[in-house]
Amino acid sequence: MIGEVAFEFVQPLKGKVIYGESLDKMGEGVCDMAFTVANLEQEIKKLSQKGIEIAFAGKSKSGPAFAYSDTREQNGNVMIRLIQRTLTN
Repeated sequence: MIGEVAFEFVQPLKGKVIYGESLDKMGEGVCDMAFTVANLEQEIKKLSQKGIEIAFAGKSKSGPAFAYSDTREQNGNVMIRLIQRTLTN
């Protein structure tokens, strides 16, 4: 953490994962930007209305719901990760 900004370093080890795909396509650098949102479904709808589709979404066993949109094909060169804000965020 640097102030309010968290930096996460990722190394894909094996299997087909989105981080490995990004590394293959774009090389080293920023893979995704994450934002916590109050209403995940509403934000997904806003992205969809702008032509940005969700690459995948889900909920981990112990964490909040999330969704990734992939702007790399639209020259955005980054994935956007939305994370459902919880009461403790």
